[in-house]
Amino acid sequence: MFKLDLEKAEEPEIKSVIMGGVLSALFAAFLVTLFICGMKKKNKGTYTLEEPNQASVTYQKPNKQEEFYA
Repeated sequence: MFKLDLEKAEEPEIKSVIMGGVLSALFAAFLVTLFICGMKKKNKGTYTLEEPNQASVTYQKPNKQEEFYA
């Protein structure tokens, strides 16, 4: 089927091609991991602009006119 010739694997060109392929595969796996983590955190810290939040307690004017000094 496929036989690896060890004498040819000792050549610097073949070693550089193999190392380049391994490093490229590792870098591609790293980029895919970053993409997946980014997709998981996509909605973290976001909010919708369509529905504004309504305050549950509205402002009520006090019965007495009092002054407060800071």
